[in-house]
Amino acid sequence: MTVSSFETIARSVRQLGHPDVCIRSFPVLLSGKAHKWVRQNFPRRKDQRLSRDDVARGPRLILYGYSVGAKSALALARKLEAEGIPVDLVLLLDSTGRGQAVVPRNVRVAVHFYQKKTWLWPFRSGPKIHTDPESDTIFLGNRRLDVGHFSIAGHPEVVELLLSSISQLRSSLLAADSAQPQFDSSP
Repeated sequence: MTVSSFETIARSVRQLGHPDVCIRSFPVLLSGKAHKWVRQNFPRRKDQRLSRDDVARGPRLILYGYSVGAKSALALARKLEAEGIPVDLVLLLDSTGRGQAVVPRNVRVAVHFYQKKTWLWPFRSGPKIHTDPESDTIFLGNRRLDVGHFSIAGHPEVVELLLSSISQLRSSLLAADSAQPQFDSSP
């Protein structure tokens, strides 16, 4: 993703005005840093598996991968799956990586937007992402957009899906928090 594309997305997320929503970018070659950053927000366990309680108290995750970063986003989702960490949404844009196109089972919702306008091979994608047939993942499909590789990230359909997903996750968390029993902390 070009810096301007990421900054456009980040600005849109920040404009939601939710101080509890964090957006971070990690270069493809430093995808291990992304995993480390996610893991530091969950309790440490010797066996690397988390309890249901640990997961419930941890952050809700949306992974966003653009171009070769889409392959990195799927690889991160696989690492998190091995540790029992769910991912609420995997949003992939114009995935150009080869192989590993299966969305792991720990992903609740996945979608891949792609384009066919750019003729140059490294920037040409297609409808190749899919879910495991035995998975409960809701796959919104491989959606073709009539834009080029360098403008797909700012497409209104992509931005709207990301922003609405963040709002829906926050609403569900707020509703769950209000349903929890409140304890009186007064003496």
